[in-house]
Amino acid sequence: MSALNYNSPPPGLFVYRTRAHFYEIDALWVLHHSRYLQFVERAQQALFDELMGAKEFSPEKYPDLYVVVKRVEIDYLVPLRGVAPFLVTLRGVKLQEAGLTVAFEFRSEDGAVLHARGERTVCKLGLQTHEPTGWSAEFRAKYEPWVAAGAALAGEK
Repeated sequence: MSALNYNSPPPGLFVYRTRAHFYEIDALWVLHHSRYLQFVERAQQALFDELMGAKEFSPEKYPDLYVVVKRVEIDYLVPLRGVAPFLVTLRGVKLQEAGLTVAFEFRSEDGAVLHARGERTVCKLGLQTHEPTGWSAEFRAKYEPWVAAGAALAGEK
């Protein structure tokens, strides 16, 4: 996906613009490995806010937020160095009854350098039962087209 225009991403690709701060950099002057997952979480929240129009990040108001992470896989490719801006991209991979898998990439601000990539799968739980439960109709209506477009981008259709 390096030939994409990250300033005007195609359907199915969400771009979260952020930056590394001094306290997130380790002694080798690179973004500490544990911080990558925090940035993925921030990007996921921004995606949810955008797709669902969430005015407040609250599981009581938006039960589809009540999820647990089932699996995370990440490959660190090129160190993200210094206090610098970068992109986190998200692309839907698979939407299941109670699961959502999203691919992520960490790229330089212009998108040219791929620093890390991976996938994150969450499982939707019921607020009262804490057991796997299906996504709401509203969630499916907004995420299904996004996941389908993301799969088409990756040639997974």
